[in-house]
Amino acid sequence: MTTDFLIGRSEDTSAAAVSESIRANLDKLDNYDLDIADRFIEMLASKRKAAKDAG
Repeated sequence: MTTDFLIGRSEDTSAAAVSESIRANLDKLDNYDLDIADRFIEMLASKRKAAKDAG
């Protein structure tokens, strides 16, 4: 979710808008925190896949 959406300047919640926001924040992280963020995103994707597979 973008800052523009959160403050009401945009109705766009598409993956492209979200990924742009995430990318901007990832650029500010060091390698240690990038690794944590990567593992967290992988965990969320795995959780989503498991929920989808369960029905």
